[in-house]
Amino acid sequence: MAAWAADVLQFGLLGWFAILLGTLVVRGLRGDLRLAGVLTHQDSHAIDPERVQSLAVFAFVIGAYALEGMEAFHAMAIPLEGGLPASMPDISDTLLVLLMGSNGVYLAGKIARSL
Repeated sequence: MAAWAADVLQFGLLGWFAILLGTLVVRGLRGDLRLAGVLTHQDSHAIDPERVQSLAVFAFVIGAYALEGMEAFHAMAIPLEGGLPASMPDISDTLLVLLMGSNGVYLAGKIARSL
């Protein structure tokens, strides 16, 4: 019974994320979201590659961490009677290194543009 509840919660959360992402994409394509300046440099209004990669890597890391959290929740589905743990799962070393490398590239790009 607890494993079934964990599956329902997992698919419900994935469905909610998909609806949220779809809403953002549709509103962005219709022009309802003001995204000016998110990926561009203030002075030149040209798209900065380091901002694009930073945003892409951040979205990937958040998605991977959410999947890791769902996997951890699904793995402990049997001892649910004792209550849920009080903490989120630790972020994996791979995701942490990926995020740190992405931030390093972003900062290097900002420093190079300021020189």
